[in-house]
Amino acid sequence: MSATAGIRLLTDGETAKDTNLLVLSVGVLLLFGIQVLQRCWSERFALSYVNDLRLVFMSHVLRATADEKSMRYGLVMTRVTNDFSAVKLWLSDGLVAFLVALSVCATIFAYLFFAIPEAAAAFGFGIAVWLALGLMCFIPLNRAIRKARRARGRVASRASILLNGRLAFLTHGRTGASLRAIERRSNELSHALVQRATFSGILRSSSGFVFPIVVVALAFGISSVNSFSFDPGQLGVFIMALGLAVSQLAIAARAADYLLASRIALRRLKTILARPAIALSDKDKRLQRTGMGRDLEVRGLTIDDQQMPVSFSARAGEIVSIPDLPPETASGFLKTIAGLAKPTGGAVLLDGLALEDVKRRDWLRAVSYVSPAIPLVAGTVLQNIKLGAASSVSDEEYHCLFHRFALGTETLSCVIREDTKLDRQMALKVRLLRALVRRPSLVLVDDPDLVDHPPILSTFLAELERRGITGIVIDELSSGLPKARPTF
Repeated sequence: MSATAGIRLLTDGETAKDTNLLVLSVGVLLLFGIQVLQRCWSERFALSYVNDLRLVFMSHVLRATADEKSMRYGLVMTRVTNDFSAVKLWLSDGLVAFLVALSVCATIFAYLFFAIPEAAAAFGFGIAVWLALGLMCFIPLNRAIRKARRARGRVASRASILLNGRLAFLTHGRTGASLRAIERRSNELSHALVQRATFSGILRSSSGFVFPIVVVALAFGISSVNSFSFDPGQLGVFIMALGLAVSQLAIAARAADYLLASRIALRRLKTILARPAIALSDKDKRLQRTGMGRDLEVRGLTIDDQQMPVSFSARAGEIVSIPDLPPETASGFLKTIAGLAKPTGGAVLLDGLALEDVKRRDWLRAVSYVSPAIPLVAGTVLQNIKLGAASSVSDEEYHCLFHRFALGTETLSCVIREDTKLDRQMALKVRLLRALVRRPSLVLVDDPDLVDHPPILSTFLAELERRGITGIVIDELSSGLPKARPTF
């Protein structure tokens, strides 16, 4: 009997060990799977939010009004890359970790409060000291992050200037000075990043003070009971809970660093989103692309508070010059009529439909604005001409236009890059052809380069007249053209 009982006891012990090992293995695998899924879901949520925010941001940049200062490369690119990365890092790696760390610390405090109340006050005191150290780092860390962002933007801006004009700097012997400027800005960036790393390190390492502070608090009787003793079980639980709390506080400090960087990044993004932009909202009234001229009427239009209101009109198919205005003022009025700038007063109407009542995308398609302020894009000459062209333009029509403006096959295949410039005459032809193939109802000509090329101007005006398109030109090009009729 004794041998049988011993064998049975040994067998039951091995079975219990196997069961415990199985439970432990399953628990480890479940914890591993939960952490992987949490990371994947957090990353997916963060990327979804950041992608939507990036589309909104780039849409606003593309729709910036023509009278707004040009969007600098350094200003935009540092936000597209660094600032969006900071937001994504907080959402994917900081938000959930911060919430989990706070939940764990709150649970530990609640457990100590009910199970070991003598240690709860000391634990709370340690947390309070950690919070005080963290809050002391927030203001200098905020300044260091902002300084690093600005320094990184200066480096990107200077690098973009050098990239666009690299041949000019090379041929004029200015590479040394340019590199010294990059070096100076890089040193400023390094100094700012070291400052940020210093305060970030203080914030993330502050959790290391919690354990000794709690021990000192217990030793000097800062807890609610002046004298007490732990039994071995309570001591083990307390040490494990305190170690877990310290690790979670370190995670929370790292998440707080991400949160601060994300808030600064969002604030920087808002500086761009606060700039004026053309609203492409849907309206009830539509302007169909017809390719025929429309009646234009300008009623009391003003582009600034000091400008006298301007009113004039032009019938469909007429080609007239804008009333006598200074060149800069005339350009501002034409940009406003084109829908690229916001007026301070008055109204612009096409066939009786006001600009603010028409779907803006239809208005931009119905009006072509010819100006050197509308740059050429990277690509071939032909691609630039066909940019925004109506789908109904046939190959035969393209061929006729190229023949009238003396553009050969070799010219059309010429590639335009950022570091290559077309001669003024060729760029002028591209701008004029780009306006024609859009099949507009109104063409606004604000291109001083036409003054030096009368044959091209004559060809362009004859093409407008042949197509019956309404045309408004600046006063410098008004030789032989009637003035727009003033209205009252």
